[in-house]
Amino acid sequence: MERPFFIAPRGRRCPGCPVRACTVCSSLDPDQLAELDAVASYRKLMAGQAFVLEDDDNMPVANVLSGQLKVSRALSDGRTQLMRLLRPGDFMPGGHITSGVTITALTASSLCVVPRHLLDELARKHPALEKALRTELETEIADAQDHLMALGRMTAVERVANFFLRERTHAARLGENTDPFTLYLTRAEIADYLGLTTETVSRVITRLKNAGLLRFEPGRIARANILDLDRLAALAGLPPPAREEQRRVTLSQLDGPGRISRPS
Repeated sequence: MERPFFIAPRGRRCPGCPVRACTVCSSLDPDQLAELDAVASYRKLMAGQAFVLEDDDNMPVANVLSGQLKVSRALSDGRTQLMRLLRPGDFMPGGHITSGVTITALTASSLCVVPRHLLDELARKHPALEKALRTELETEIADAQDHLMALGRMTAVERVANFFLRERTHAARLGENTDPFTLYLTRAEIADYLGLTTETVSRVITRLKNAGLLRFEPGRIARANILDLDRLAALAGLPPPAREEQRRVTLSQLDGPGRISRPS
């Protein structure tokens, strides 16, 4: 493991924070934000840099300012499970909730880091911040429940379709390009995240491409286009996005090994 962080000097960063509107900090007024700014540090991770979170009240908490990171946990025999993806605006709570997990930067990333005990003091002082932190944790629990449902009950096609839809939604939320959107995970990492084998993920992606649902742009970095949001949403078991023309598709349209039929 490399050193967890490169620590940059503190400064008046909060007023110009690029993700303030979508973080727990959005609940703070200018005076309260100045209190947080006084104890926050700006830290960077290089792509591939990783560190382990410990069950320690002294472990800092952090907001992701830029970049993409993955959260994983390993068994004693070396097997790993990719549990969560972190994007700009996401919150890393630290403490026993994330004890033993490994955070790895998929791209060059930056974090706003606050000592846990200082954030706790601010939360006790400012009820709006305490409420925002509670809401953030509730959202994380809900996301974890959705992921558990996917791992336990969704088919491989549903999991992969749902993954691509969620990645596109996250790109849109961050104001990034969605046609195409960038995939920061390899197929092996996607398989790890979805509880599938790499071969199964590759096979399903091929089926979706052959069905006219996905297209990948040429180049070293994976960039994907969803060609039919309604059909892909239906395959994922989700309500189709609102569109002028609504088309329905079901898993029964699988018409033979390795194929998903196109609508007539």
